[in-house]
Amino acid sequence: MKKKTLWILLVALAIAIGLYPIIYFILDKEFGLSGFKSTQLLADPFWNSAFYMHIFLGGLALLIGWAQFGTNFRNKNKGLHKQIGKVYVLSVLSSAVAGIYIAFSATGGLLAALGFICLGLVWLITTLMAFISIKKSRVDVYQKLMAYSYSACFAAVTSRILAIFIGACIW
Repeated sequence: MKKKTLWILLVALAIAIGLYPIIYFILDKEFGLSGFKSTQLLADPFWNSAFYMHIFLGGLALLIGWAQFGTNFRNKNKGLHKQIGKVYVLSVLSSAVAGIYIAFSATGGLLAALGFICLGLVWLITTLMAFISIKKSRVDVYQKLMAYSYSACFAAVTSRILAIFIGACIW
């Protein structure tokens, strides 16, 4: 029962935060963390492209990634598992590269920027290594690396939960 409850919590959080980027279409441009960015940075079309690519493709990866870990689903739907996996990998590769770029302008200074850059690199590298592993039919290595990849992806959930708690403590 405990394992099932934790799984349901993981899925619910992944879906909630995976859909979170939709809010950027509903609210004004200075919603969330972008409210802390300079007007000049928000006016930069290259930064904006990277920002929106990162949050939407990262959100997509978060939304679909959890489904890949279900053994029953994977065994009964091998073709669909493979297609979802391709979307996940492409989403991660694009989102991670964009995330690394926007990390250089992270709110919080150098330490925050380095943390986000490292997270982006871990996400990118584990996903690339997993992709290479499955192409070489090294399923055991692939499965471990995809768990690491999705753990890095799930950092988006963790950071938002922490931001809520820290914000509640400060304000």
